[in-house]
Amino acid sequence: MEDFYTEDFENEYDDSFIGGKKRSKRRSKSKSRKPKRSKGSKKSRLHKKSKGSKKKKTKRKLPSALKKPLKVSKHLQKIIKTSKAPRSEINKKLWAYIKKNKCQHKNDGRVIILDGHLAELFGKKKGSQIHGFKDMPKLLKKHIM
Repeated sequence: MEDFYTEDFENEYDDSFIGGKKRSKRRSKSKSRKPKRSKGSKKSRLHKKSKGSKKKKTKRKLPSALKKPLKVSKHLQKIIKTSKAPRSEINKKLWAYIKKNKCQHKNDGRVIILDGHLAELFGKKKGSQIHGFKDMPKLLKKHIM
């Protein structure tokens, strides 16, 4: 038995060679090292703040066109109770009036049932219906100057 199992056979046998194909041995991963930069490198110079630089003061921006106060017709003044207002405020106050006076359709809240003031404003008959998102902006255009 000793003849069969010799030191030479032990040296030739390798665990990585199984089934006729050689398997690669896994190597332990060493920490990847980044090359150190010198103190005067280009990247470090870009991120430094200069001592004498100050932020320039920018001019105050004017309000956008949506916030610009617009004149309102007399019929619309009765409802929103202001003579000048931006378009967004006009819509808010008009919807507040609609909800306060229960002018919305019970099943579809987008549909508005016109009462006396709204019928006068939009030039329709009292009790007629308009769509709040489709028809109302078109009808309001006449009253905003």
